[in-house]
Amino acid sequence: MIHDPFERVAVFGAGLLMTAFFIAIVVSAFGLGIRVPTRVTDIPPFDQPAVQEVAPGRYVVEEN
Repeated sequence: MIHDPFERVAVFGAGLLMTAFFIAIVVSAFGLGIRVPTRVTDIPPFDQPAVQEVAPGRYVVEEN
């Protein structure tokens, strides 16, 4: 049991913030359709590799 009024406010505020963050995540995931990508290589510019192996142990980096 919390007896200090300042500690009670801090714990209540922390709980309120956690609840707000959880609601924001749920709304963005289900309401707005925001999804986390499963692979970074599916997203431009990472879908076009710039490092190519030209010989065993030798690589060429293309500048975009």
